[in-house]
Amino acid sequence: MGIRIFYVFGALNPDGSPCVYDDQSNFNRYRFLLCDTLSDLNGREGDFAVVKDSNKFFFGEGSQWNEIIGEPGPQGEPGSVKDAWPIDSIFSCAVDTDPEILFGFGKWELLTKEPFYAWQRKE
Repeated sequence: MGIRIFYVFGALNPDGSPCVYDDQSNFNRYRFLLCDTLSDLNGREGDFAVVKDSNKFFFGEGSQWNEIIGEPGPQGEPGSVKDAWPIDSIFSCAVDTDPEILFGFGKWELLTKEPFYAWQRKE
């Protein structure tokens, strides 16, 4: 897969309508990225990434990528992609790719295709 831009804050939805994050905000430079390994990323201030091989979230600061860390809580380990979407949670996006392929875990059921794709994690 390499690197793929998963979402751009400030962009339009596939149907041309403003995205929900666009409401009078200036988020047009922030990207949500998905990649296989941390070495796939090039740094960009404010970008947010899911790194598949480590199952972790990272935040771009300058040319560096920093793992999102914190104290463990009832929802799981901080920065864990798998714990961010527990069983029965909903993942929504503008692409029709099964989250099992995107993230590399879980079994997901497609619930709806409009106005965006919504998937529920089953396993």
